[in-house]
Amino acid sequence: MLRFVCICFSLCLWAVQICQGQTYEQELVLLEDKAYTHFYSDKDSTYHYFDRIVQLALDHQNAPAAIDNLNYVCFSAGYFYDLEKIKSTIARTEILIAQYAHVLDTLHDKGDFQKNYLNFNKGNYYHKLQDYARAEVYFDGIAKHLLASGTPLHEDDIELLSQCYNFIAQMNVQQSRYQVANEYYEKNIRLYKQSLPDDQEGLHKIYNLYANSLYAQKDFEKAKTLWINSLNFLEKNFSDRNRNSLVTTGLLVAKVFKDLDQIDSAYYYLEKTEVFKAKDDPFEDRFLSARGEILVKEKAYDKALSLFQDALSTTLKNNRPNVQKRIGDLYLTRNEPENALHSYRSGLAELAAESGSDQKTVNPIPSMAKRKNILFSLFCGKVKALSALSNTFPDNNELLGAVDQGLSTLDLLKPSFKNNVDKLDLINEAFTLFENGLTTAYTLAQGPGGEKYIDLAFDYAEKSKSILLLEALLSAKATQFANVPEALLQLELQLKSEITFNEKKVINSKEDKNALKDRLFELKESHRRLIDSIENHYKDYYDLKYNTESRSLYQTQELLEPDEQLISYFYGNDALFAIAITHNEKRIHRIALNAELERTVKNTYALMVDPHSDIAELGRISNRLFQQLIAPLLDSKKKRKLIIIPDGLLNYIPFGALNMTNEGLFYLMEEYDISYVNSATLYEQLTNRKRMQGDLLAFAPTFSGELTDVNPDRNTLLPLPHNKREVKQILSSFNGTSYVDEAATLRNFAHQLEDFSTLHLATHAVFDDNAPEFSYLAFSSTPGQNNLLYVKDLYNLQLQSNLVTLSACETGVGELKKGEGFLSLARGFFYSGAASITSTLWKINDASTATIMDAFYKNLAAGDTKNTALKKAKVDFLQANRENALAHPYYWSGFVISGNTSALSPGSSAQFVQWGILLFIALISGVLFLRKKYLSQRIQ
Repeated sequence: MLRFVCICFSLCLWAVQICQGQTYEQELVLLEDKAYTHFYSDKDSTYHYFDRIVQLALDHQNAPAAIDNLNYVCFSAGYFYDLEKIKSTIARTEILIAQYAHVLDTLHDKGDFQKNYLNFNKGNYYHKLQDYARAEVYFDGIAKHLLASGTPLHEDDIELLSQCYNFIAQMNVQQSRYQVANEYYEKNIRLYKQSLPDDQEGLHKIYNLYANSLYAQKDFEKAKTLWINSLNFLEKNFSDRNRNSLVTTGLLVAKVFKDLDQIDSAYYYLEKTEVFKAKDDPFEDRFLSARGEILVKEKAYDKALSLFQDALSTTLKNNRPNVQKRIGDLYLTRNEPENALHSYRSGLAELAAESGSDQKTVNPIPSMAKRKNILFSLFCGKVKALSALSNTFPDNNELLGAVDQGLSTLDLLKPSFKNNVDKLDLINEAFTLFENGLTTAYTLAQGPGGEKYIDLAFDYAEKSKSILLLEALLSAKATQFANVPEALLQLELQLKSEITFNEKKVINSKEDKNALKDRLFELKESHRRLIDSIENHYKDYYDLKYNTESRSLYQTQELLEPDEQLISYFYGNDALFAIAITHNEKRIHRIALNAELERTVKNTYALMVDPHSDIAELGRISNRLFQQLIAPLLDSKKKRKLIIIPDGLLNYIPFGALNMTNEGLFYLMEEYDISYVNSATLYEQLTNRKRMQGDLLAFAPTFSGELTDVNPDRNTLLPLPHNKREVKQILSSFNGTSYVDEAATLRNFAHQLEDFSTLHLATHAVFDDNAPEFSYLAFSSTPGQNNLLYVKDLYNLQLQSNLVTLSACETGVGELKKGEGFLSLARGFFYSGAASITSTLWKINDASTATIMDAFYKNLAAGDTKNTALKKAKVDFLQANRENALAHPYYWSGFVISGNTSALSPGSSAQFVQWGILLFIALISGVLFLRKKYLSQRIQ
């Protein structure tokens, strides 16, 4: 950028030469040389000489040159982190641009150069204030303006665009939005390689910044490689101008070696970098912190703490909360929660004057804070410290207050996270708030007046669950009821579809992917801007989409029928909590979480998925799990329906297969109708949504061992010999349409699915461990056509299905995320609008699947609710096979029903139609018989 401004300054100088003669030129050159001499070493001298240049330019009626040099003053002030100077210079620049607008209009670009750099400096100013939302408005605005013409950009414009991309990416890293940051960095790298291949300095700067994002994602090796390469380049090409970059990079290399437990290398690079320290170095706090971090790794906590405190005294004011957070974390590591609490309070006091450290129960108001990320982190730290003090100096009110304020901050942060991967990381960081809040509520629930704290515990558990899935359903609701113009909604849907299409092309393409990646970046950028615009201009849409209110315990009780009981689990680090409620009762149960319990859960699952395991041994182990997880909560014989909200490892367990007796085998599903849901709030959404009533659509593709182009370790699609029989049997119970063998294509599915209320897919499912959103369901292959339905595709569907059944391998299993549960294929159908889903927890035998599904649909046709229909089908299968190997839970217990379990419409049942015809015939026969009898009596 410095070269860019120098060129422009020289051009202005050249223009002045023509008009003003050598005297003016010589004076400008002299002042310019003096300003450059002090640019990186003496800010006061730099400001003095640039002020003289600006005044000289104005005296000679050269307003563009004056404005350019004011923008240049901002660059120098940014180097010295002189925020007041940046602010005052921006104000002066704005005045000149307005005053000399008529002059700028005569330039070939109408003054765009001056205006773009004014906005760039505004963005830089707000970036340094960590007001990232306002900063991004300016950087994104410049990028949009530069790209708006659609013509090839000049080299200087490319450099400016690249700088904007760097800042946007960097701010996303600083807000933990790593996925978006990576997209901008990778786009920027492609931009430089394609347009500025000879500018190695600029390219290394991008690599350097990209490594920050990789480091934050704990990809230490890749970050180390990029940083070392950049450091070598900076050393080889050292000048005062790149001193800051060299120091920053050197300290980061030391840091990553520390994290890789290579302490000698960490000290080597730290000391190597210290050679470049300057007098009154503005990076002094970074040097101190870098050495302190290495000492922490060596467990030399006293020395590290001293260095962190020195860093606190030298750092910039706006960075003090970050250093306070680090000091608090170190105190917690030293098991000094009281000192940690003081540091967290002090950090909060830095963010809001009303939360001074002498007022320990006062927290900053989240909605008023500009830097919500550090505020959120400080609340998390404060909660940890108060929790550690709970046994000696309990202050439950302050702890619960900090939890609530932390969760309020989380709610304010979530809308700014447009990428689900990043949002999951944010939610994971909030886990300490949920767990400590729930633990405190449980403790208070054991005392007098404790019932109200069961409600509070339920609130915390609810807020921790399925945030992304619920947000997706609320987003669909927002588009329906927020009066957003149809054209915008269609554009959003189109962009999402194009993004998914291009993501698949990037993954599957075997040729150069740069053009595809550029197109994908443009689409994602357009989608982000569109969503931001809709959210900013349609308040109802925003309010509906980000409605953070979870269902209270009382509201959930109102949803339950008299024969239903709901059990919500929270899987913490130290304990497992279970909250059981009926329409008029509530209780909370705590289970110590230790290695033995986790081993029991894992062993139970391992034995269930192995058809050759010892069924008696499985019965003994699963009974232990039943006694711990369920038995203490089942005290009412009147309840016959259980709604389970699992969490953590419990997502792997089909509760119906838990053995209720320690003598023999009697399974929970023989006594109870069991269903699952991700949260009570989601259950309400699924229960209240209007559903289509109609026929059934079934697919049974054919496979012959063909290979797919994705997931090379699991890409063989073997035959499913019983799936056609399965579909045929189902259609004997329900009206509908089936596609089997070669007709069971993805194209036919896509064309037909919106016309049916019930979908049944008897096909292969393959989970992708590396990219869960590209797990897929397979359809019959057709030359030249795609035959894989990805999870990502499901996000773009708009279903109103009452029931989706996925009788395939592991459709209910995927990557397990805290609070969110499985990121599975089944979950994808909830995103697309399904009310309920029948799925599988493991690869179930194809023949037993056909038998159970036949019975399931017959029960549905008879009017049973979905949970009852599945329970009866399983019990019938078990009873028929009690004396053979098929009695093993592997064959029948892996099927689970989730969501709204209400009965299907009788109108879609083939049996109902048959009975209706018989009833009609009977009525006609009766009428004819009575008429005949009446006429006979008349004749007599």
